[in-house]
Amino acid sequence: MGLRPSEAAVLLAISNGIDTVDAIARALNASRETVRRIVEDLAARGLVEVRREGRIIRKEKLRLTRMGLDSLGEARRQLQELVEAYKHYRESRALPPTWRWGLDEFMLVLPLLAVLGIVAATELVDLLGSLGADDQAGLGYGEEEYEDIEDDWAVDDQVEEIE
Repeated sequence: MGLRPSEAAVLLAISNGIDTVDAIARALNASRETVRRIVEDLAARGLVEVRREGRIIRKEKLRLTRMGLDSLGEARRQLQELVEAYKHYRESRALPPTWRWGLDEFMLVLPLLAVLGIVAATELVDLLGSLGADDQAGLGYGEEEYEDIEDDWAVDDQVEEIE
């Protein structure tokens, strides 16, 4: 089926009971928009369905389809590749040659290891904290997040002007 690691991470999160876009975004420390795009791609491929629940407070719950359940084996293989890439990266500060997805995809799905209890969250924080400025320069999670940051700064500037 050809799952990207981020798609595998979302499928595994849903299979572990993390069933909303917001919850997955928090678990992966990713933007809601990034997770929403991944979910939309998975839904278009018939792996995930989005159900709207609640009459007063509407929530969108995510659920794996039969095809999504069938693809969990591939998602677990992707998880194993992530574990191996993590071990290699922790030791050498470089991704293994077998990792074909790039540093952005690696950093996006890395929190899944902590969510699933495979790696202690503190270990991941230490690893991410040890990245140098050069390493972090290529870790953008989409221009929309940078635009949001700039908007926040603009609001802060306006508040200072008012005071």
